[in-house]
Amino acid sequence: MKKLITNFYFILFIGFPCFSQEFHIKTNLEENVPYASVIFFRNDTIVGGTYSNELGIVRINSNEDIDKITISHLGFKSKQLKREELRPEILLEENSFELPEIIVSKRNIEPILLGHKVKRKKTFISSRKGLELATLIYKNDIPDGYYLKNFQFRIKRKSEDRTVVLKLNLYANVNNFPGEIINANQDITIAVRPHEKGDILVNLEKYNLLFPSEGAFLSLEWLGLIDEKGNFVETNSYYDSPIAFNREENKSYTFIRNKLKKTNWGNFDLNGQLVVPAFSIEIN
Repeated sequence: MKKLITNFYFILFIGFPCFSQEFHIKTNLEENVPYASVIFFRNDTIVGGTYSNELGIVRINSNEDIDKITISHLGFKSKQLKREELRPEILLEENSFELPEIIVSKRNIEPILLGHKVKRKKTFISSRKGLELATLIYKNDIPDGYYLKNFQFRIKRKSEDRTVVLKLNLYANVNNFPGEIINANQDITIAVRPHEKGDILVNLEKYNLLFPSEGAFLSLEWLGLIDEKGNFVETNSYYDSPIAFNREENKSYTFIRNKLKKTNWGNFDLNGQLVVPAFSIEIN
């Protein structure tokens, strides 16, 4: 009888797996909203988070001890919901936004390169889901009226069947510290396919982003790895997609934060070594 009871409890333990709560994030026009940030709260404290997948679908484990979430995506109004308010379909309202009119003056010059090109003295540093790394790029003595043309960084890849998804963000330079986001209404998502590596060039001309006279912080935010169906792959490995950093002798203004855990920026260093992410831009 004792053995029978033991077996019953064993069956009870393994017979009921952990279920997930699933919902679909869409626009008011019923279009999918991919790669939206979903922040978890408990007692008004951030305790974690995730992102919607390529189709705008979010899955939350039933054992997550949370009481509300905040959904945000550049170009849309943020939405906060109690957990019991979650429904199979959640609609986000778009921000009203008009692209600035561009007055183009013809310049018989090549685009100007700014930032940190990859040097011989470099290292590659890995990241993890939710981490965002920002570094200051100065404009120096270049006149106003220049727009962002390209963004470039270098990456290594180890996975042969996973795509790494990142977001590029720009922040105002406030006394050498990241301020308000500049591309608040423009989502810039970068998908690096399995066999893509080395120097990645991202064309930014369609976003009509004027580069500020005081310079700006450019950041990369790691969303994670996705499979061939566009679903995020849960993994404990942080070494699939390291990016290049230059070793520097002079101080640079580089900051880091985990957007799924806190919103405050912190100083970045590598065990006391001065390094800066090799982010560069072209303006014209």
